[in-house]
Amino acid sequence: MNAPARDVRGALARAALAVGVALVLLPALLHARVPLAPLPFWDSDPLIAPPALAAPRGSALIDLFTASLDSMGPTASVMLSMVGLAGAVLVLALSPKGVSPLAGTLALIGSAALLWGLWREPSMERTRLTCNWLAAVWGGLAVWHLGADRRWRALVVGVLLAFLLVLAVKGALQVAVEHEATIATFEQDRDAILQSRGWQPGSPAALAYERRLRQPEASGWFGLSNVFGTFMACGLVAGTALAARARRPDKAGALGGGLLALVCLVGLAMSKSKGGIGAACAGFALLALAGFARRRGWAAHRLADRTAGLIAVGCGAAVLLAVVLRGALGPGVKELSLLFRWYYLEASWRIFMNNPITGVGPDGFQPAYARFKHPLSPEEVASPHSIGADYLCTIGIAGLAWVALAAWWTHRAGPGLLASPGDAPAPGETTGRLRLSRPVAYCMLGVIAGAAVLPQVIAPATTVALTIATLASPADPVPTWAMALGLGAEIALAGTWGLLAWFLARAHFAAQSAAAIGAVVLWTHAQIEMTPVQASSAPLFMLLLGALVSPPKPRALAAAARPHEPEAKFSRWGVPLAVAPFAFLPLLVSAGARMWHTERMLLDCARAVAPTGEVLRDLTRLRSEPLSDRERARRMENIDARVLEIVGNERTRLPTFEDRVNFASMRAAIRAAHETSLVIVLWEHRDRTLDQLAIRRALIALAGARAGPASGFAARRIDEAAVSALQLSDRSIRALPECAALWLLLGDVLAECRSLGLDPSKTPTVPDWPADTSSDAWCRAHELDPNSPAPVDRLLDEAVREADAQEAAKWAEVRLLIDENSRLDSTRRLPARERSWLGGVAAGRPLTPRPTPSRNVPATMPPNPPGS
Repeated sequence: MNAPARDVRGALARAALAVGVALVLLPALLHARVPLAPLPFWDSDPLIAPPALAAPRGSALIDLFTASLDSMGPTASVMLSMVGLAGAVLVLALSPKGVSPLAGTLALIGSAALLWGLWREPSMERTRLTCNWLAAVWGGLAVWHLGADRRWRALVVGVLLAFLLVLAVKGALQVAVEHEATIATFEQDRDAILQSRGWQPGSPAALAYERRLRQPEASGWFGLSNVFGTFMACGLVAGTALAARARRPDKAGALGGGLLALVCLVGLAMSKSKGGIGAACAGFALLALAGFARRRGWAAHRLADRTAGLIAVGCGAAVLLAVVLRGALGPGVKELSLLFRWYYLEASWRIFMNNPITGVGPDGFQPAYARFKHPLSPEEVASPHSIGADYLCTIGIAGLAWVALAAWWTHRAGPGLLASPGDAPAPGETTGRLRLSRPVAYCMLGVIAGAAVLPQVIAPATTVALTIATLASPADPVPTWAMALGLGAEIALAGTWGLLAWFLARAHFAAQSAAAIGAVVLWTHAQIEMTPVQASSAPLFMLLLGALVSPPKPRALAAAARPHEPEAKFSRWGVPLAVAPFAFLPLLVSAGARMWHTERMLLDCARAVAPTGEVLRDLTRLRSEPLSDRERARRMENIDARVLEIVGNERTRLPTFEDRVNFASMRAAIRAAHETSLVIVLWEHRDRTLDQLAIRRALIALAGARAGPASGFAARRIDEAAVSALQLSDRSIRALPECAALWLLLGDVLAECRSLGLDPSKTPTVPDWPADTSSDAWCRAHELDPNSPAPVDRLLDEAVREADAQEAAKWAEVRLLIDENSRLDSTRRLPARERSWLGGVAAGRPLTPRPTPSRNVPATMPPNPPGS
């Protein structure tokens, strides 16, 4: 009588497990297929380079998911991460053959420390990365335990590795098609694009951006070629191993592995990732060593598995040792990539020792690095590019738990390295081809279909379909037949992905050493790259690492298999571990709700000011393009009509076109300053990115007063803009007193107020200023970031204006030292003429104006509005 009830429970458990697996895989694949925008709609200035905004949808939630045509915002990322976390909870609760309490404890230790940091210092970026990392680690934990069932492991490994085909196709399109179009778009609005990101044309940041932009490298949807190279190296080595060692009666492994290796070889070559190539070479060497050990019979020794596991972990240690040795050689050797990695690790140790318990948070490494970095390091990175240093610096000492978990998983790759194609299957499994049950097959189809369809809705401008459609017909808008062709290509790509995944799954992939060697390649490259922590790649990395290594030993099922046992059931340790993440739920839901409200306000503000930005952009193009007088007059009439719509009731008080444009741009800047100031109140002035955004908007509003619009609007609102900028600067610095960028902006605000004849001391509600003058604020910025040229340039320019020769000589010497320390990156060096001028100022010669504009001062204010 109990048999039917047991069968029903087993069927329900299998269905629930399939749902859980789909919920784990799909968010990770979507993160890897849709670009992320950390500051949605404001990554660039909408008043200079308007973002690609979609029309508003009926539902506010759906609107946020589909508001941008080319990226996914933090709200969508957080929700996907929470879906992935929920799927991991379900899989752990229904783990087929038990759950490791040690692995769960390690995951919980790191998670608790990460959430504690979020509770103490919430910010938008920290919320997004916290949810992302939690989903990545718990998702990896779930698929690792799921691997105890060979059918599920075959599915997960097959789907994830076959997904590398999609990444490689995207990389090929980037190099062959998208790169040329991107360069053409950039050349059309070069200055505007740079200024919209806060960079002056010709500044080091702008030159570095242009240098990277002009390199035809494959980066997938990650935006970083080295991250892309991590996965290509993994697929190349794993595919080669599978093709070489697939079971002879079944050609699926040889065919699938060969195709995977060929595609990833092309992808790795297109990425030009030196670290990825090195990791692949290390993987091939280890694969040859494992084959030699099997031929000599060493694999049968009782210590062979442990030794192989230590060697697998040691590959990562060897990479770190190479970085240390490269650092010992110093800058005299031409190779710089590993030297910069050494500088990252050196600064990471100082950062960790300064914050050993709580860390600096997932969003706090970059400002900390600016304070502790080596003077010769020319970069300002947001990650130490090493999985161990990343977790230790950002989470604190508890980050060791996550490092230990990843190292343990890599150690578990040892038995797989020595496995033979003819190894006996697990108890209760049949030999020959692996038969996938219906829940497993349906799960695979659902994940592939979802990962192919949803990106078309979330960010259609970055999909393969649109790239193919644009290639077929460059007309704007894209005709229907071209779009149909692109969608057909997308469907064909998804079908090829599914077919390759099926081949890999049917080939008993889980029994091959190919899986293990892929995990070792991931672990090795993670020592010198940010793949495990970058928001787009972290979930995919952790899922691949957990799926490729040997699963934990079965606990719930012993050697004697019982056919009537259900495929999935509640496990003894799985339920407590599954319940534990629910303790995170209130904090994550609260942070997610605040994120939704934040992005909603940023979107509304961007939509409000984007029309003004479009007018300013079109006006700039009109003045630079060679057009006939008739065509120029026609376009000017069109622009003026749009300006009249923007200014509305004020049109009668603005008699000239220049007045109307100045009025519209200043009103948009004031609105942006007001809206963004409301946003940062939500985060209690603890988000340095949002604070800088709001202060810069207020600065732009202040700068608009120089244009002198005829309307009394400026006279009525300029004081409001000044008060807003001063109060925002004061509150932001009190919340984040160690942020050099905020002190720099405070100095800019004080200087701008002084130039407009405003007295900051009379500002209401700010009784005690952190800095009395702009010089005090810039000096504090220099103390916090001694290697940044921006505050030094400001102090030097002010000393020259005040004709203070002694002070100018002091800062000229500092600027020359910073320039000399920038010798490892030629784009950061000053022109010879400017260095000569600095030398004269430092030597005490009579002061003269700087021969060229300061190239290192970021653009906190855009050029004067048209007509000024």
